[in-house]
Formats: sequence, C-alpha cells, structure tokens
Amino acid sequence: MFPSAQQASAFFTTSAQRWPACANRQGTVPDSAKSSGFGWKVGPVSNANGVLSTTVSISLTKDGKTIDKSCQRALTVRNNIAIDVDGCRPIPGDVGIDIANQIAGKVDKQ
Repeated sequence: MFPSAQQASAFFTTSAQRWPACANRQGTVPDSAKSSGFGWKVGPVSNANGVLSTTVSISLTKDGKTIDKSCQRALTVRNNIAIDVDGCRPIPGDVGIDIANQIAGKVDKQ
C-alpha cells in the first residue's frame, strides 16, 4: 500500500522498466553436498492491460528426487494498492494474472 495512487502508479512504471532485464534468463543456485541446488528460469515479460507478468520455473533435485514448479508472477495497481502475486500450477497459464485481476476487482469495489 502506498500513500497515494500516484506513488503506486510510479512503482508499477518503474517495475515495468526493470522487469525486462530479468526476462529470458536462467541460472543455478548451489546448495549442499546432498543437493545440486536449484535451477531457475524466468520467461518473457508481458505488460498488457495494466498487468505486468512473467513465468518463473524452478527445478530442485535432492536425494535423487526432482521437484519442478512453475509459477506466473503478476503485478498490477489499483488506487494506492500494489497487487503482486504468484500463481503456481503444473502449467501456470494466466493463473497469476487471473488472481491479480480478481484482487484488483475487490479493491475497485472499496
């Protein structure tokens, strides 16, 4: 929550300028001897209909087991509120955008 709608809007604008620097990147975070760490990948960034979004995928292998997780991160603002969510499912699609828009709809009614 920001003191004003203008500050929330400025936060969104700054985020929209900065997020593309992370788009289409991947890497590995090392861990202990029992784990190879985890790999991460950020997909392309979209800025459509007032919602900034990207997909983030993480893969972790530990004790011979691999866990994969994919999420869509979405950011939007309404009034003086920044709505920043992650929606995760095997194929995330627009789950993050859908959640952000549902929350934004509730803010609009306040």
